[in-house]
Amino acid sequence: MIELIASKIADLKTDEEKYNYLREYLQVLILSILDEAGYFRNIAFIGGTALRLIYKIHRYSEDLDFSLVNRDKYDFDLLVDKLVKELQLRNFDIHIKKKKVKSAVDSVFIRFGRVLFETGLSPLKDEKLAIKFEIDSNPPLGFNLEYSSFSEPMVFNLSHFDKPSLMAGKLHEILQRKYEKGRDYYDLWWYLLGGVEPNLELLNNSLEQTTAKNPGLDVNTWKAMLLERLRKTDFSKVHNDVEAFLMFKTELKNLTLENFERVLLT
Repeated sequence: MIELIASKIADLKTDEEKYNYLREYLQVLILSILDEAGYFRNIAFIGGTALRLIYKIHRYSEDLDFSLVNRDKYDFDLLVDKLVKELQLRNFDIHIKKKKVKSAVDSVFIRFGRVLFETGLSPLKDEKLAIKFEIDSNPPLGFNLEYSSFSEPMVFNLSHFDKPSLMAGKLHEILQRKYEKGRDYYDLWWYLLGGVEPNLELLNNSLEQTTAKNPGLDVNTWKAMLLERLRKTDFSKVHNDVEAFLMFKTELKNLTLENFERVLLT
């Protein structure tokens, strides 16, 4: 399989493009294994990588994030063991490092050995490509699910949050994160341009879960709270964080306070 990946990235122009393609291919492979093993009865795909793979936004993403939606027969250790076994059967050199981020999040780093060397992206045989894999085992209530099918580069199906629920998760991250993660703001811009309205039940429940207080946001007040956060944002940090993940660097110019204010206030 590594030979197949190497042939697919050979014609890409830059190492950045090749690295992003390689990581995305491995992410899709992991998702296909999860579907094959029936895990999308238990978990739903969320986060920035879901936006990239399902809705084809123009930025790459690092992590695979999920929410637990059905506890029946859910065992994180068994899930990870299954992933490792299936990846090894496909001749990948796999190393894992489990990590408890917080009580409600099951987390593991899946490290692919040799793949950077064998695809010509690193001169070091021991350098690894890591994908963080996380499942929120106690997600706030109020989400809505949808299902999507894929046919390229692999055939599989998965469950995921709908756009309003995904947007609620992104707003929660922006409002609660203590630093600027540029990828959040790129995704926010995509939601706003697409006219997506957040799932307010989920957003309020998410904020209550982390702050112990339900803010009772409605169709107007969520924008006011977001604008307050945006006006404290250092957009130079936003640009620096997200640039390496963009397919089209010219999109950086869209991420300004003035643009966000224009869209949110009209």
